[in-house]
Amino acid sequence: MATIYQVLVVAQDEVSANVQRDLYAETGYKELAGVKIVDYFKKCVSGSRAGVIQTKINAVRASGTLTGTSVIATDAIAINGTTFTCVASNATGNQFNLGVSDTITMTNLAAAINASSDMTGIATAESSSTVCTVYAAVPGAIGNAITLTSADATIVASVSKLAGGTNGDTSTTHYFGSAS
Repeated sequence: MATIYQVLVVAQDEVSANVQRDLYAETGYKELAGVKIVDYFKKCVSGSRAGVIQTKINAVRASGTLTGTSVIATDAIAINGTTFTCVASNATGNQFNLGVSDTITMTNLAAAINASSDMTGIATAESSSTVCTVYAAVPGAIGNAITLTSADATIVASVSKLAGGTNGDTSTTHYFGSAS
């Protein structure tokens, strides 16, 4: 079964400080973030806030692959400027352990990407055989801007930026308040 993404796009004509105050919550405060989003939509529906909300369906996450062949300790890749370095053992932070095979090494790379706090909201990864596939965390064309580079010939990046992310098809557009 394929994953289907539905994306809500909210547009308003306000200064950035107002948007941050009304929608953003500090990292780790999921409940507060939820409350702020609910309040925002309540204000739109009641007409006290102008806004345009679009529902898009069938959005696709951008992706790219990293293929490992005879990977050695000290080899490195970077995702959106964050470097992941292969080490012989005892990986910490944005390091990944060299495995007894390229398959295990690329599995370790995917695990390091998924465990990295630097990748939260940016990218996720999965591996199969000697290939680590990197996905934008958020579906849509915005993921096509995430860079993917390799510093060594033993890990080959398929693209310099993730590709294939699309915003999907506009299903419905609602105008609230004085927005039109």
